[in-house]
Amino acid sequence: MNDDRKNERFKRTKHYFEWRSNQYRDLAGAARVGFDLIKVGLQAFRPLRMPPKGSYSYEDHDGGYERFQQQVEAARLNEEAINLAFHKWDREARIFFTATAASLGLIPALFLFASISGTAMLSLLLLMLTFALLGTRASFRAWQISQRRMGSLRSFLFSHNRESIEIRKIDHD
Repeated sequence: MNDDRKNERFKRTKHYFEWRSNQYRDLAGAARVGFDLIKVGLQAFRPLRMPPKGSYSYEDHDGGYERFQQQVEAARLNEEAINLAFHKWDREARIFFTATAASLGLIPALFLFASISGTAMLSLLLLMLTFALLGTRASFRAWQISQRRMGSLRSFLFSHNRESIEIRKIDHD
């Protein structure tokens, strides 16, 4: 009788482990399908991969010099037009950064000398952010023109001595 009970217990235990292993096998299969589906999304977290075209750190193999030259030739721009564009973007950047500083300076001035509501403070912060983004865009365009290349946003943001750069001339063959 004791042996029958023991055998019954072993049969139940064996049945339980078979049932559990089938569940784990099904779970592993479902996890594999899920992993295959998100594999493309996981590529975004891989270090040291080539940045996709259009991303902020993508650069052409030559740093964008050839693409800049193609753009200039396609628009039939001369040196004077390029210099005018540079001065326009540079002037625009200075105006927007001055407006950024002014809107940032208005917040404590209004807080100290007048009553300012939360909505007005939020509006000034959003205005400041907008001016800062527009100034950064204009500064980036001026940098690209002065460098005579279609450089990436990353190389613009992390370049050193942005003001002491060599302004390149266009070579017409």
